[in-house]
Amino acid sequence: MPGAGGPCQGSRGGVAGEDAARAHGPRRLRTVARAVETMGMDIAILLLIGLAAGILSGIFGIGGGVVIVPALMFFAKMQPQAATGTSLGALLLPVGALGALAYWRNGNLNPRASLLIAAGLFVGAYFGAVIAQSVAPLVLRRMFAAFLVLVAVRMWVAK
Repeated sequence: MPGAGGPCQGSRGGVAGEDAARAHGPRRLRTVARAVETMGMDIAILLLIGLAAGILSGIFGIGGGVVIVPALMFFAKMQPQAATGTSLGALLLPVGALGALAYWRNGNLNPRASLLIAAGLFVGAYFGAVIAQSVAPLVLRRMFAAFLVLVAVRMWVAK
């Protein structure tokens, strides 16, 4: 009988596709958990990376891409895509809220600009993540290094 749980159901991308996606979710989580264990990542290292990123974020307004990603690559031995994904996962929580509050109390926060930037980040992070998945880890690492050098040079020569 067509459509009664046979091949037609999976070919429409319906129930069979959704079941497959649900089945892979827990498996992926177990795989990530095993990867964390096998990489020998110490909880203290991850907490120190977060603390350093928080302090530098509070001072310079940086964190994820400039501090957390390189730290995860060097100290936790993650590939660039895993480091970036982990950094974005850590930033899901309102990690900048207390720092932003301190700046707002001193008149140094533009809420309208912050919300507009957040909207761009929301959409841009998705497209950037899609692009990063198709780039080889070594190429991505070199692209990131070149980006940091360009930012450093621009900051150095700006008046």
